[in-house]
Amino acid sequence: MILSILFFVDCFPARKLTPPEEIKPEKTIEALRFNEKELHSMALYLEFKFKGKGKRFSTEAEIFYIEPGSFSIYFKSSSYLNVFKAVMNNDSVSFYLPESNEYYVDSYQNFSQTKGWEWGIELKDFLNLVIGKNGSDQESLKFIKVEKNKLLYVSEDDLWEKRFWVDTRKNHLSKSEWKSKKSGEFLRIEFKRYKDYKGRKFPGYMEIKIPSEGETLKVIFKKRKINLPLSQERFELSIPHNANRVWLKEKD
Repeated sequence: MILSILFFVDCFPARKLTPPEEIKPEKTIEALRFNEKELHSMALYLEFKFKGKGKRFSTEAEIFYIEPGSFSIYFKSSSYLNVFKAVMNNDSVSFYLPESNEYYVDSYQNFSQTKGWEWGIELKDFLNLVIGKNGSDQESLKFIKVEKNKLLYVSEDDLWEKRFWVDTRKNHLSKSEWKSKKSGEFLRIEFKRYKDYKGRKFPGYMEIKIPSEGETLKVIFKKRKINLPLSQERFELSIPHNANRVWLKEKD
């Protein structure tokens, strides 16, 4: 009798999992694209906590962003990092270290070939990820399937193959996974503690993991303002006339 019932039930097609009406895949794509495309400026006060093999530190920073790609970063002094201010304007990078009265200026392309930034993600990609521009606005973004209570999307650009999981219960990005086309390196990113900002939700906490390197970076967002007026002066680096210019070592 039990076998007959099981056979009878098995004859029916499996119930197709579909998200709620208000969280349809195409609507979620529209929301993800809107959040990125309509982000024109941002001011952040945040804390970084890094843990890796034989290395651990935390520091606070202020980050300002204005489109199409200008960043101003001020790192507070910590046990690992001296205070310094950096500016990235589209294709150039500059920074000034007050304690040693030294500065660096060069193109972004040249900077990326040095030991000034050695991590599993490009500096530009990292800063965009921090402000909320993670690539989910790309035209290549497409819906793949429902995984439990999450919608899975994929996209790719010249450097990365990306996966995004959107929580259907809260309709926001919960995690992402990036695979480098060049090195095969994986990044795993989690987004938590969302808060509402002018009708849009941004995470209050983000965690970036590079499993192959055993490294984790926690980002705690303490203050955030979006689409506020920012003067161009904020993205200009003031360097004393007697400061010494330095050059960074190239990567091996």
